[in-house]
Amino acid sequence: MSTKRVETIEQRVERLGIQKFERHALFCVGEKCCSLAENETVWDALKEHTSQLAQQGKQVYRTKVGCLRVCQQGPIMLVYPEGVWYRNVNLSNLKRIVDEHFVAGRIAEDLVFAKSELHWPK
Repeated sequence: MSTKRVETIEQRVERLGIQKFERHALFCVGEKCCSLAENETVWDALKEHTSQLAQQGKQVYRTKVGCLRVCQQGPIMLVYPEGVWYRNVNLSNLKRIVDEHFVAGRIAEDLVFAKSELHWPK
């Protein structure tokens, strides 16, 4: 019998620090717009970069998604709260996005193909 402790959702939120995040990066790992190997390589780099940022006090939550349904010019990454859709997120472009968007707060406009900032009802 397993003695693994089960977390409540509140404990998981606290452990993950969800309420402290400044940005949320959704990274597409679907195989329709680029190879699985490329997606995984860039995803691993995103994990490394966001972990380093966390040590510097910059909180970026990352989520791997199966498909963002664009399926062109991938890898694709969507960043909130700005609602910025990035294309061609290869290793060098990822580094630019991290440095310019996540650190300096400037969107890497030449990599953007759409913006969809969310507006909550009042």
